[in-house]
Amino acid sequence: MILDLNLAKSRSGIDVHKELEFDLPNGLLDDLGLEPKSSCNIALDYQYNPKFVLVKGRGSVHLTGNCFRCGDEVLFLHNFEFEEKFLPANDEIVKDVDDFYYYKGNDIDITKMIIDNLLTSLPHQILCKEDCKGLCPYCFANLNSQQCNCKPKTNNVFASLTDIKFD
Repeated sequence: MILDLNLAKSRSGIDVHKELEFDLPNGLLDDLGLEPKSSCNIALDYQYNPKFVLVKGRGSVHLTGNCFRCGDEVLFLHNFEFEEKFLPANDEIVKDVDDFYYYKGNDIDITKMIIDNLLTSLPHQILCKEDCKGLCPYCFANLNSQQCNCKPKTNNVFASLTDIKFD
């Protein structure tokens, strides 16, 4: 996804607004157990300054994954925000530095920046609902939709203390 700096340079210091649709690369989220179900919608503003170009905005994408507790499939809308500076590149700077984003000429490729911000904003655990009960650890019944009659098995030296009544 390329941003053209010509308009931003002519309006130095004034934001240029863009609305973009971005298709995530195939397999990008496979290792995370997620699958995109829509294009990533991006709304951004960018501003030219001779020292850097500031790109800020937000994105959203529909994803599917499995609930961390019960394993049910979950469809959810993931929203994320970003604000990054792109520095003008020269060959000496760009060689071994991955901590910053760079541009050359009048084009800024924001693809890596969008992907980086999406990946770092994803939740660590996806839940089908906040109070998901998960699976029974003995019979693996989904406790959200059924009850089981399993008795907790204890192999704990303090288990006999559970029968003591304190009145």
